[in-house]
Amino acid sequence: MSRLSYNSKKNKILLCSIAAVTLIILCILIFRHIHSYGEWELYSEPTCSSYGVERRYCDCGEMQDRRIDMLPHTEGEWEFDEINSLRKKKCRVCDTIIEYESMKDHIHAFSEWLTVSEATCTADGLQTRNCERGLKQENVIQAKGHKYSDWEITIIPDCKQRGIKQRRCHCGHIDEQEIEKLDHIMGSWTLNGIFKEYPCINCGDILSSEPLVTSSGLNYSGSSIVGIGSCKDKDIVIPEEINGQSIESISKKAFQQNSNIESIILPNTVTSIGSYAFNECSTIKQICLGNGLTEIGEHAFDSCANLLEIYLPYGISVLRESTFTYCVSLREVNIPRSVTKIEAMVFYMCNSLTDICYVGTLEEWNAISKNDNWNAGIEGYTVHCIDGEIRN
Repeated sequence: MSRLSYNSKKNKILLCSIAAVTLIILCILIFRHIHSYGEWELYSEPTCSSYGVERRYCDCGEMQDRRIDMLPHTEGEWEFDEINSLRKKKCRVCDTIIEYESMKDHIHAFSEWLTVSEATCTADGLQTRNCERGLKQENVIQAKGHKYSDWEITIIPDCKQRGIKQRRCHCGHIDEQEIEKLDHIMGSWTLNGIFKEYPCINCGDILSSEPLVTSSGLNYSGSSIVGIGSCKDKDIVIPEEINGQSIESISKKAFQQNSNIESIILPNTVTSIGSYAFNECSTIKQICLGNGLTEIGEHAFDSCANLLEIYLPYGISVLRESTFTYCVSLREVNIPRSVTKIEAMVFYMCNSLTDICYVGTLEEWNAISKNDNWNAGIEGYTVHCIDGEIRN
């Protein structure tokens, strides 16, 4: 091949390469992509210490960002730096010091103390005051401590359990303490069938019990007890019979002015007590009347100054004149439904009498024939009936 032919071929190849490159460039220029972005959207909020960012996207995925200017600082109140003798103002958001000023020559002028929180019984209170240049001082108000009311017993102690007492503070706090159990204290005996029982006056438990022993040495005549005789008992237990003779009555003045007797127990065989039978027996505290009793004479228990209570059996129809006159310790009387008449001065000067218990209705009580002076000398008593009560 000649040199001219070789060069001609080489030139043709070069021209073809240039034409191809030119075509490619033209295609790129003609068919290149033009971005179509959406709306700007907030990507991050600006603060007073950092820029914010807005962002938008093209459909092809291309992303663009642009900066949002930082926010201005939010000024706080002046604060006092005692260590460095400065007052400074910080941004409330980022805590950056915005402004400061030397206070070496400043003389503080404080406001009045302001109570931020009141002291309570258990928590301290707080007061503050401020200088116009920003210094803040605090004063702690000491807790007041509880102020209690008087003690109040909520559970009464007895011989079986401890008691509880409480006291209260006006804040609602309750202070509570236990009260020790009580010791048993033996009271006077009570009759239970043929036994004398000695209950504890605190809890009622029976501490001691003993069978009744009838008194001996009493003077009697036929079916009636007529005097104390040689009997020295303080607790007189009238026997149902003596030497085979049934005892049916206590004679007139049988035990009058006896100062030794403390109690008297009558059997069910006794149907009557004579006038003045126990008159001025000043030491008698307890009387147990038998269920067979139907008659009590005038002044029978006159001036029994230590008698505390009396239970009248069913069968008594009349309360005779001055039966319980001057029974100054008498607190309670139980009257049966069988009573139809109350004579004069029955409870004269029984000034401790507070309760008359009638085993009947109000209507039946009002229907009883009563002398105008039956209750002379007593005040502030209540008649308790099965369907109500009458206060006097």
